[in-house]
Amino acid sequence: MRTGACRLEDISGVIRWGLVGGGKSPVEATKLVRLYVEDRPPAENRLTAYAIMAAGCTGAPEEGIEKKSGAPDRASTISPTEKSGSEPSTV
Repeated sequence: MRTGACRLEDISGVIRWGLVGGGKSPVEATKLVRLYVEDRPPAENRLTAYAIMAAGCTGAPEEGIEKKSGAPDRASTISPTEKSGSEPSTV
């Protein structure tokens, strides 16, 4: 999508799911996409769709990272297969 090698359906789909993820109902999102995306040239919305994809993959800058309480904040140092009881796969 960044290079422009995409179809209108790709652009409209990403924007629609971005709207749904942002709180619009699927019906509202579809109406908005039909009105503002599908009836316009694809180039007008390609960068918007790209930004939505980037935010979905990496997170938006304004989103704070919340720590969940309960579990201690430490990583396990034990391999998930370290004590499996299975025979090693190689000699």
